Amino acid sequence: MSDSSKQKPLSERRIGYGLAILGGTLGFPIGWVASPLALFILNKKLKHDGKKPPNRFLIWALIGIVGAPLCLFSFGQLVDESAVKQPGTVIESSTISKSKGQKLIAAHLVELDKMRNDSDFLLYGLSPAGPYGDWIKDFESEAKSLKLHVIESTAVGYLSGLARSYAIYKGIDNESTLRQRKNIVEVINWKQVDPDDSSKWPESWR
Repeated sequence: MSDSSKQKPLSERRIGYGLAILGGTLGFPIGWVASPLALFILNKKLKHDGKKPPNRFLIWALIGIVGAPLCLFSFGQLVDESAVKQPGTVIESSTISKSKGQKLIAAHLVELDKMRNDSDFLLYGLSPAGPYGDWIKDFESEAKSLKLHVIESTAVGYLSGLARSYAIYKGIDNESTLRQRKNIVEVINWKQVDPDDSSKWPESWR
């Protein structure tokens, strides 16, 4: 190892950046980029004044305490659009008339998608303290007043579960919510030529 590399502080050496990348794992995966970048900026901004060298790693660690949760939150907001747009997750416009149950489920799915971005929903979720405390109860009550096919009734349960998931995860999609949504939309798009013939039920319900 050369004398010049020995004189460099740890924050400016390769091992320092390696530690920064390792520390960035706490903010996976954005942290892998943001963490060493933050250290690089600190190395550029905080210069040695000839007396006491600045403790860049201490400042980097303090930034990481705040930055890691922000990186995780930002990553959570990046919904996989390809997954959302896969077959069965988009409500089809069809000339074939839909049942009252399908219309009810479709209307409430659209309402839920608007609701999950509302600031009150993000703050209170489905808590009685917020404006959406009775949303599931009202939806299920309205569904019970209709004569639903067993598949439609199950989709009502899925939609209620989807609302609860959004309340917990602050409106963010994940593998579970996307799977629930796919099943719900399949029912909405179901062309009920013969509802009693299970071979004509939506693919994932057969």
